Amino acid sequence: MKDLIFIGGAKGIGKSTLIKKIKESINIDSISTGNIVVEARKKNIDPEVEIFNCLSAQYYGIIDTHYVGYSKEGLVRGLSKHHLLNLKKIKSIDLILLDLDKEFLLKRRLNNAEKPVFPLEEWYSIEKELEMSRYYFDQYCKDLLIQGLKIFNIDLNETFYEIMERLEWQKR
Repeated sequence: MKDLIFIGGAKGIGKSTLIKKIKESINIDSISTGNIVVEARKKNIDPEVEIFNCLSAQYYGIIDTHYVGYSKEGLVRGLSKHHLLNLKKIKSIDLILLDLDKEFLLKRRLNNAEKPVFPLEEWYSIEKELEMSRYYFDQYCKDLLIQGLKIFNIDLNETFYEIMERLEWQKR
């Protein structure tokens, strides 16, 4: 199995739920880059440097991540090519993208929302986030010279089994 298995995708696509199911099935650690970002900002530390330091030091397992980050400029690449290539020098990496169509993801977000969100406001946001997640996932794969796995995450069980097959395949 690879040292670092990035599972990324848009908000609400099912990353955390899926990772929880994987952890219940096999003995593997998981970490959220979102949590690292929150803690780094509290300490006035560059979040990307903190993610790199955390993953390069002693961490092995699944990373709950977004290939797209949010900044003042809008949607940007989540981890720079520089940091990604430096991670590759010391860790083996696999990339998985959970994907959906925008209608399905909008319904999922609205069902999970604490406050109702006006769908037209979310529509553009979701469309752009999905588009950029796909784009940056492809860029990450190109940078690492690997064939990542894209999964259309309609059914959690099917997605779980597809990822478990990939993890088993990597053991060989």
